[in-house]
Amino acid sequence: MDNYDKARKVLQSTALSKIAQQTGISIGQIWHYRDRHEGIEKAPEAYVKKIASLYRNKRY
Repeated sequence: MDNYDKARKVLQSTALSKIAQQTGISIGQIWHYRDRHEGIEKAPEAYVKKIASLYRNKRY
């Protein structure tokens, strides 16, 4: 599973405010990546890595 897959899972199952607090990415940007079709693929790689890093803290 790559960082994009992990980031998608986190975006689908974690509150936006929690992701924003833990990554430093604005809630607006996170919402954009979650709610737009293929939005996470257009995110900067650094953002994808930050969001994907939260995957390890969750059980999927």
